[in-house]
Amino acid sequence: MKYIYRYELEDCLNHHRLLHPEGFRKWRDQYLNSLFYPVMFGAAAVGFAWNTSLYFSCLLISAVGWYAWSLFPFKRKYDLEVMRICQPSQENAIRLDVCEKGMTETIKGIESFCPWSSILGYYLFNETAFIEMENSLWAVVPKHTLHESSDEFDELISTLDANHIPRKQNQAAAAFSDAS
Repeated sequence: MKYIYRYELEDCLNHHRLLHPEGFRKWRDQYLNSLFYPVMFGAAAVGFAWNTSLYFSCLLISAVGWYAWSLFPFKRKYDLEVMRICQPSQENAIRLDVCEKGMTETIKGIESFCPWSSILGYYLFNETAFIEMENSLWAVVPKHTLHESSDEFDELISTLDANHIPRKQNQAAAAFSDAS
């Protein structure tokens, strides 16, 4: 069986979300904490330098500023940062040949063969099959870029199941898709 598909930016983002489901939360907390402490210590220094009532005024302004800053659209900012990092150089046509010995992926004329014994499992996330292989390699097959979308995609999943490739669950990634 031969599958021809494309690896697009959205697929790269989904791959990042699958591998780093807590990435947004960690990034947001780190970003907020890097601003919180300098603002609070700066307000305290100003307050002690002038007088105590100014200290409490600065502290109140800092607390209100902190709350207002927490309303900032971090999800969009995080997605823009991930897009910058994860953007594929080009959207290439990829050919995946599946046979009884394993899978061969061809990108720009370069063929990579992976026997079934080297495939660790697969994830289904946002209508994309993420096939995990040894040495931290992945084959990312998005359903929306296949020619005959549903039939070819279902056929690929049934082939993986027929070759006893375990379907893996990533509950944190599922929680990410529920939260967004």
